[in-house]
Amino acid sequence: MAICIGIDAAKVVHWAVDAFISDLRALKGDVVIGIDVVGSFARFIGASLLAEGFALLHTPGIAVNRAGQGFAGGERTSDPRDPRDARTVAELVRTRDLRPVLGAVLTVEFLAAIGNIGRVSSADALAAAAGLAPVQRQSGKPAGWRHACGGDKAPKRVCYQSAFCAVTRKGPLSKAF
Repeated sequence: MAICIGIDAAKVVHWAVDAFISDLRALKGDVVIGIDVVGSFARFIGASLLAEGFALLHTPGIAVNRAGQGFAGGERTSDPRDPRDARTVAELVRTRDLRPVLGAVLTVEFLAAIGNIGRVSSADALAAAAGLAPVQRQSGKPAGWRHACGGDKAPKRVCYQSAFCAVTRKGPLSKAF
């Protein structure tokens, strides 16, 4: 039986302590943990849980907000001691197919989306196939560039997600790049 745990990561105060991981290890059953923030201020708790071998899933904040509106209990608060958002995260872990937190997962998804890397002749060709490269727009004399609307969605999603991870997890050098 899977035990679903929800973590509402707080920006200022973290109420979870080292004993939290010990308590999780003592549970009988498969423990699956959802967290509403990946990286930034939740990096330590996420890394600690992953290092201990727990399954960690990302529950996007907008999903938590929308799902929370459907539960009884009135308006949401920003109080980190309020368990309602954590309960909502746990409920989403139990009922939805959520994205795991790990760079290895993105690598596997990328390899599955591309298949044989020999299919593409260059990084530019890959960007064009994924719909990431700008497209020239020209009608008569005025010319310019526009964002591509098409492309293969699987490699496009992996590229966007990996760029997001790089910016949020790697610090100022990735942000500058």
